[in-house]
Amino acid sequence: MENKNNPELVVGDDVILLHMEDEFMRMGLKGVVKAINNTPWGIQYSVEWQNGSRLDLIPDVDKWMKPSQIKKKKVDEAEDPRVGNIKKNLDVLKYLKKDKDKVFGFLAKLQESGLTNMLGAGPVLSYSGKDMEKWIEGMFKDSEDYTELIDAADESRDALIRAVMNMYEDKGLDIDDMDKVNRDFRNLTKKVMELYTINYKDFIKKR
Repeated sequence: MENKNNPELVVGDDVILLHMEDEFMRMGLKGVVKAINNTPWGIQYSVEWQNGSRLDLIPDVDKWMKPSQIKKKKVDEAEDPRVGNIKKNLDVLKYLKKDKDKVFGFLAKLQESGLTNMLGAGPVLSYSGKDMEKWIEGMFKDSEDYTELIDAADESRDALIRAVMNMYEDKGLDIDDMDKVNRDFRNLTKKVMELYTINYKDFIKKR
């Protein structure tokens, strides 16, 4: 029987990343094995990842699975509790409706920018375009043009606010406690970040 963690790979195999010590290599990232290298430290798999990276998989350090294992077992909850609990976060997609691409698209742009570690990027989802601009300036990142990212931040925040309003309407709730509304907004952003971190498109059906 094939090992569920770190199965042996051959050139041409598809692979799904479970863990790698690199902030740009998130769990759920897909890749294709392009070469197998024998090094003084053992075998390393050269992989072409969907985010453009060519970082090698190192058996004693990294963790991966094959797509066939995901399909067979759906999701192994023992691998990562977040994956086992993903269903409880799917309501955020219902409330985001057609706006979900604006939010997840913003997060993708933020990740590509390299401005922050995505594991701590949750608070950035509450930033307006002006907030984002001030944040970037505060990090002395003014040598590049981040106009597209700043505009995307505005669109994402507006989409998340609409999602909260959709949730209140769906549940028949009154907006009479702004502290509660703000808590619900923060809770919704946490769900968004968890779905993004797991790379939700690989684990749910198209909606």
